[in-house]
Amino acid sequence: MEASYMSSLRVFEPLESFAPAEQRRWAALIDAHGAPTPEVADGQVRLGLLPAVAGSTVDFRRLEVVESALTLRWEGADLVCPLDTRPRALQAIVDSEWRLPFPLNEWAMSKQVRRHAARLQAHPSATRPRGGHHILTSNWRVPVWWCALFKSTEQVHDGSRPDVVAFRTTIIDAIKRADSAMQTMNDSFGTAEMTADLDSMIEWLRAFNEMSVVELDYGALSSYLQLDDEKRDRGVSLVAKSLTYLSAGDMDEALSAYHEFTEIWEEIARLEAWN
Repeated sequence: MEASYMSSLRVFEPLESFAPAEQRRWAALIDAHGAPTPEVADGQVRLGLLPAVAGSTVDFRRLEVVESALTLRWEGADLVCPLDTRPRALQAIVDSEWRLPFPLNEWAMSKQVRRHAARLQAHPSATRPRGGHHILTSNWRVPVWWCALFKSTEQVHDGSRPDVVAFRTTIIDAIKRADSAMQTMNDSFGTAEMTADLDSMIEWLRAFNEMSVVELDYGALSSYLQLDDEKRDRGVSLVAKSLTYLSAGDMDEALSAYHEFTEIWEEIARLEAWN
């Protein structure tokens, strides 16, 4: 299957945080060892969405897919990250207004289609009773605020995916670090537009069970990174370093670390134009 060059931020929740019907579905998935790998899951989502958007307009009925999920064993507990195909697709349709350049945004998705998607977001699906979604994605880069949620020591090494860079932490620690980053930014710059994405991410994280785990997965983008001798990525440590310098009032060093981080992903993002 063709690699998808995007990074993902995922939340895995404990089974008890789901509605009874969902608990039974995910428990059966875990018992059957039937959860897909992240790469297969990404492919399932793409293949599920293509028929819905293949025509001249969006066929919203095709978004009522049978949902699957990723699973994670964490400190003796089984956690689940639903793929949330329908809500993620609806959000992508709504976001097309600003994610796509004008006039392509109007040609690709009409206002009527986006408004219908927004209305459907307010009505949970029969196959997915609760709204919201457990996965954020970013094409050809890792957003800076995602890296602020982790410590470099939280990089995980999965034997089944040895070439993929990933980090995991508890959602409580992730929210604490995000709140700290927000406080540092506000103290340094005041309320600014540059923290809008951070604020949205914090709000998104707070919607989940406090026993959840947050995972940052670089996916196929890992193949473009230059890792150190211990196969560790510098991105998370550079963001932490930038925030530490900023908190201490050392703007020059803070900007230097931030620019080093952005250069990593600007170089990789140039490949997007060649893809």
